[in-house]
Amino acid sequence: MLGKFLHNNRGELIIEAIIAISIIVVGLLSVVTLLSSSQSLNRVLSDRYIATYLASEGIEVVKNLIDTNYISGKPWNDRLATGNNYLVSFQSPGLLASLPESYRTVNYGDWSNTIPDGAYGLGFYVGGSGTNFKRVINISYPTTNEMRVNSIVNWTSRGGGEFEINLEDHFYDWR
Repeated sequence: MLGKFLHNNRGELIIEAIIAISIIVVGLLSVVTLLSSSQSLNRVLSDRYIATYLASEGIEVVKNLIDTNYISGKPWNDRLATGNNYLVSFQSPGLLASLPESYRTVNYGDWSNTIPDGAYGLGFYVGGSGTNFKRVINISYPTTNEMRVNSIVNWTSRGGGEFEINLEDHFYDWR
């Protein structure tokens, strides 16, 4: 009787093992897929943060130029004419005229002995590592005492997606 019972259950162990291994493999593949998606999303968010800070820096540079004009006793909007696609960097003495598309790239790294390693700068500086970020400043005057500044950063992600951050600020002649 015992031999007949064992004889009928021979293939069950192999089938149970195959099912168990299949469940484990599906679980592991799900975890790998989740980790891959998480890494891609992390890259997208990192790029968005960098672009936001670069756009914010563009606004701050224009604000510093306005403050410098006030301190120097010049008109508040001296050398800040209406225009599109100006270039700036954190050490800019003024707005730089629009340059071709290839020069708008913001570089990263040690590309000057006056700029610390790890700082961002514009593509017309010597050296540094190229990035996917391009920044331009647009200035307009809705009224004579109001300046509208748009700092626009464009970039292309790894998958080829095109993104843009557009920060806008308004400055006024308060004197």
